[in-house]
Amino acid sequence: MNVSEIRAWLKEYQIEEQTYNCFRTVLNKYKNEEYAEYRTTFGEIEQADLVTEIQTVSVNYGNYPEFDYNHIVVMIPIRYHKKNIGQYKLYFTFDGKIDNDSFELF
Repeated sequence: MNVSEIRAWLKEYQIEEQTYNCFRTVLNKYKNEEYAEYRTTFGEIEQADLVTEIQTVSVNYGNYPEFDYNHIVVMIPIRYHKKNIGQYKLYFTFDGKIDNDSFELF
């Protein structure tokens, strides 16, 4: 895929919107299910205080040499007061379906 094909794919499958929605869902789930840990990590900050913008979109061809586990990965770094405190990655199949995600705090 070249850059123009990736841009068209992002638009066709509303990847930006899906990524932000999934990130908010995961963060809210973390806050509700692991509240003590959330408070230790984030204190009193609100989601609006976090800088969360898509930084990278990458094409991963996996399971070499068959290359039969492939994704487009969208990554959002999680920043607070100009410091990276984590990242969220959403893995899409080439047909625009969500396959997996990862939420990591540093």
